[in-house]
Amino acid sequence: ESPFPSLEYKGFPAMAGFSITSANAIIVLTIPNLYTTPQQLIGFSADDIYDIDQQQAAETMMGADGRLSAGYVFAEKKQRFNFSPGSPSVSIFETLKTAENQIREKYWIAGLTTLTSVGVKYKMVNGVMSVYSPMPQAGRVLKTRVFEITWERIEPSPASATAY
Repeated sequence: ESPFPSLEYKGFPAMAGFSITSANAIIVLTIPNLYTTPQQLIGFSADDIYDIDQQQAAETMMGADGRLSAGYVFAEKKQRFNFSPGSPSVSIFETLKTAENQIREKYWIAGLTTLTSVGVKYKMVNGVMSVYSPMPQAGRVLKTRVFEITWERIEPSPASATAY
């Protein structure tokens, strides 16, 4: 029996709070024609795993008569991954950049991010590495390495759903 019966929700006992940890996030990239298996990203920076730009969801305009019009717009999704300078995942991006330099063409990337704590996964579709950190900045210690992938789309689904 829940110690907080007034806080029960649909028969589930009350919880002290909801987990929002990102420490158990799983991020996997697939780069066909470069790696034969999906590559799990690990070794993130101390404060940030990734950040992603907000996107414009509509183009709007107000007419001279005060009526609002709006239209659907497509928008690229820019996601920056932040790695500790010693992360083994840095070599994934260095290998990718070296390969692109050799063929003078872009490799397309697919990704899957699973946020276990909130029970959601995100399928990242048709991406390319758009920003590359050629080496770590150095001060008293080596600094975070940042790599950006620009995605065509990102699709959420419940984490319990069948894998893509």
